[in-house]
Amino acid sequence: MCKFVSAIVTEDKIYFPLGGLGGDHKHTSILFNHKIRDDIYSNHVEIEILPIGKSLLSTNLKDWKMVIDTNDYSIPKWFNKKKQEVTEIDAIYKVINMVKNFDGIFKYDLYCPNCSNLTEINSKVGRDLKCYNCPNLTKLPDKVNRDLDCSNCSKLIEISGKVGRDLNCSNCPKLTKLPDKVNGDLNCSNCPNLTKLPDKVNGDLNCSNCPKLTEINNKVNGNLDCSNCPKLTKISGKVNGYLNCYNCSKLTIQKKQKEN
Repeated sequence: MCKFVSAIVTEDKIYFPLGGLGGDHKHTSILFNHKIRDDIYSNHVEIEILPIGKSLLSTNLKDWKMVIDTNDYSIPKWFNKKKQEVTEIDAIYKVINMVKNFDGIFKYDLYCPNCSNLTEINSKVGRDLKCYNCPNLTKLPDKVNRDLDCSNCSKLIEISGKVGRDLNCSNCPKLTKLPDKVNGDLNCSNCPNLTKLPDKVNGDLNCSNCPKLTEINNKVNGNLDCSNCPKLTKISGKVNGYLNCYNCSKLTIQKKQKEN
């Protein structure tokens, strides 16, 4: 489990990184920014506030735990009285709600759905990124090594970074741009402003209910669902699986496909 929020506890106050979760989380930076002397261990305690499981942005305190980074011999006596206050800290809730961007490295998964304030994710994500239902999200990382689910993001306009496996960007009303290649399945259904698809999709492609889509000339290694695309006139790329083109009255299929 990765460290998520660092904090410095003194007898009078609890100090979080400047700038909320988007800032620098290191204890040394917090000490420097708040001018706390690092050479006097009795005047502060270094803690980490960690998520339990994948609930990175949960506002429920049971989804968080506190870990003391300081060695046992250097914990001051006053901290025993302060510990309960830190454990039940209301500031956890406040800091989580301040999240507007992620900027850092997540070695494994980043799970941050349903974040109304989140606007940017600049982090490097080692495995899966789940950021669906984020109504103000406008920017995604340059690379996600495995699956990306950014569905139901109403302000997202483009996805230009690399996606290692599956991409789900369905129900994104402003989305106009996708990566040139998707290495797994692609679900871009219900995207009313999408006009162009990736050059290659290595899995299944679902582009149903995309009213501005006029042509599919890319290679699809799996099944293709392009149903309910009223302006779709041509499928010229190769589809290795089954084809569902229901309710596409203007469609001409130039190459023989397996129609479902």
